[in-house]
Amino acid sequence: MTNRSVIFFLAMVLVIPCFLTGCGKSPEEKAIEKFVQQKSGGKVSVDMSQGKVTVKEGNTTVTSGGNVQVPDTFPKDVPIYPKTQVLNSLTAGDMVHLTLISQENIEKIVASYKEQMKQQGWKEITSFAMGTTVTMGYDKDNRHATVAVSEMEKGKNGIQLQVSQKK
Repeated sequence: MTNRSVIFFLAMVLVIPCFLTGCGKSPEEKAIEKFVQQKSGGKVSVDMSQGKVTVKEGNTTVTSGGNVQVPDTFPKDVPIYPKTQVLNSLTAGDMVHLTLISQENIEKIVASYKEQMKQQGWKEITSFAMGTTVTMGYDKDNRHATVAVSEMEKGKNGIQLQVSQKK
């Protein structure tokens, strides 16, 4: 990982918790935004009305916080589990990643993805469980998709969806 990438993601780790806790536009936030812009050359935009932060650097965009939407570039043949909230999205070149949160149990979410991915023409190539995390890998055409479902906290389960071109 390059220094630029490390700075970019370190800044995200520092900035996002502040927005998720609802703090205002403090001098620290302004300093972090300026730091990210100077060190990465990236553009930081903040939508405080919805408590959302978007960081852009080159062809990478990370959005986190409140009211995050599924990016238009997210493949239509990868289902978004119903009644979920999008916690964050990341696009980087041909890769797109979403983190969702659901109150459904892990087994129901996993069964739904296994069925729906098959219906959409994806071929399951791997599936394994470790603790409270189930990870499934799929191939279709020249793309690869990973679906990971895990317990986040009592009564809330996370769904990680990632799709990219095969190399």
